[in-house]
Amino acid sequence: MKGGHIKRLLLFFKYMRIESSKNVKNSVENIYNYLSDFNNFSHLLPDKVENWKCTEQSCSFSVKGLFHLGIEIKEKIPFTSIVIGQESDASSPFPFIMVWEFEQESESETNVKLSLDAEINAMIAIVAKKPLQNLVNIFVEKLDHIPT
Repeated sequence: MKGGHIKRLLLFFKYMRIESSKNVKNSVENIYNYLSDFNNFSHLLPDKVENWKCTEQSCSFSVKGLFHLGIEIKEKIPFTSIVIGQESDASSPFPFIMVWEFEQESESETNVKLSLDAEINAMIAIVAKKPLQNLVNIFVEKLDHIPT
């Protein structure tokens, strides 16, 4: 009997990974510095994001019709990665972590990858997966528009 309860609990939660990557015609320094400050993110946001508020290290926003998130920069490794997670004092519908990774190809070209890892209720995953994938894709696609 005990095993059945644990199995049902594990089925209730789902680990979800969403990724998007792109080769961006910009230096790793410019991209890293731009993404290290949430004040710059307003240019990367999709139309479905509302109530955007930010500081350099944290931000909060709503995804229209779905949920509200408060996020902050947790770790930065210069020109290599930026780790973002939910704010410790903010409510989030699920625990998650986002990681920007950078690999310089040349002085003016960088491979950028954004990964979102979430531990999410299986019912919420059905509704949230597509909007989260779209959000990650839009963030990465709009990197072409950051200043060089």
